[in-house]
Amino acid sequence: MELLFSPDEKTLYVASSDPEKAIWMAYTLVDDQLTDGRIFYDVTNLAGKEKGLPDGLKTHSSGAIFATAPGGVWVFSPTGKVLGKIKTGQATANCAFDSGENYLYITADMFLLRVKLAK
Repeated sequence: MELLFSPDEKTLYVASSDPEKAIWMAYTLVDDQLTDGRIFYDVTNLAGKEKGLPDGLKTHSSGAIFATAPGGVWVFSPTGKVLGKIKTGQATANCAFDSGENYLYITADMFLLRVKLAK
C-alpha cells in the first residue's frame, strides 16, 4: 500500500497492491477527516496479465500523478484520466522526480531507469 497527498493536501490517494483488488482510491480530506472514498482507477483486470501492481505514487508540480502499475508507470490527471503510460516490461515498484522535475527515476525489477520529462 502506498499513500500520496495531492499538492493542496485536500485529497489522499491510496494504492492497493492486492491482485484481487488492484486499485487506487481517492479520499477527500475535510477537517482532518477522510470522506468521500471513491475508486480513482481500477486495474484489477490487468493483474497477472502484465507485470506489476499499483504501488509507488508521486505527484508532479503540474498536478499529474505518476503511479507504478501493471506494465510500468501510468500517468493520471487529478481526476483519474489516463494521460499516458511508460511501459517498462518489468514489475515496477516505485518512482521519484529529481529536484527540478526534469527526470523521472523508476525502479523496475533489477533496473533503475531515468526518463527525461517534457516541459
